[in-house]
Formats: sequence, C-alpha cells, structure tokens
Amino acid sequence: MALPGATMRYPLLAFEKSDDPEGEWMSMGLRMKLDLAGLRISLADWQALEPDDRTALNDAPAEAQAEVESFAALLKRAMQSASRTCETMTADRLGAAVNWKDSCEEPVEVTSMKADTQSAPPWQGLDRFGRYVLYSLASRGRREKFDWAARELAAQELAARERDGR
Repeated sequence: MALPGATMRYPLLAFEKSDDPEGEWMSMGLRMKLDLAGLRISLADWQALEPDDRTALNDAPAEAQAEVESFAALLKRAMQSASRTCETMTADRLGAAVNWKDSCEEPVEVTSMKADTQSAPPWQGLDRFGRYVLYSLASRGRREKFDWAARELAAQELAARERDGR
C-alpha cells in the first residue's frame, strides 16, 4: 500500500528517533493525522499493521480535508486487512484533540508549559504540525519531551527564517 516515491510528510522529531530507533511507535505526525480524522487506534493495532501499510499511513498527506478523508479510508482498509478496527472519537474528545488546529490563540496548556522553556517558538509562527506537537505534549504533561520539541521547532523556525531571508 506504500505510495511510490512518497516521503514522510511530517518529520520525525529528534526525541522520536532517539526513543524509538526501530520505528515501532506511532509518530507525532501520524498521531496528528489520527486526531484530524477523529480516529483512534492502539499501539498494538499499529504494530499489527503490515510495514508497507504503516509506511503509507506515515507518508499520506493530511493538509486539506479531502486528504484527511483519504488518510482515514487508507487507515480503515489497513486495519481491516489486519483484522482490527478503528475507534471513532467522541465529539468532546475530538474537540479537545483539535484545540491546536486553527487557533491563533496559544492554548493555556502550552502557555503554562512554555513558562519554563526559554527556547519555545512563538505559537503564531508555528505551522500546524508544530502547534500539534507542542499542544499534544503539553496537554499530556510531557515536560521533557515538550522542552526537546520546543527547542527543535525553534531551531527549525530560525533556519527557515534565515533561508527565506526574513
């Protein structure tokens, strides 16, 4: 099911590579796509999928709503092939899961977690993936991972500004 020539749309963060060198866990990019699609799967479900299916899911785009819907269909087919099912998020859970998505306002969870992090980039300067990463880690109280991700995202944002001459 892998797409020819596809590349991972959302890069693995340094802590993901460090914590999971074999790539057995769900990446932050994949988790974001699951939230956008309003679907949940367990780690055991993820690991039960064929490697080609996992690659295709990691590589699938999810910028536009049509791409999110295509990702959801791809996931459901892969899960069915593995004799597994997806869980649909409740409306309350879905609302909380996408609190970061289109918000210009920094969520309170991120603000409080950033209080002790000197290198966290400004919320408004982050792309959707960066907002998802910080919100996800902050809302789960993952201080160390938040700090690592904030530093990495700040460095990426600085490099992009320098590259673009901003």
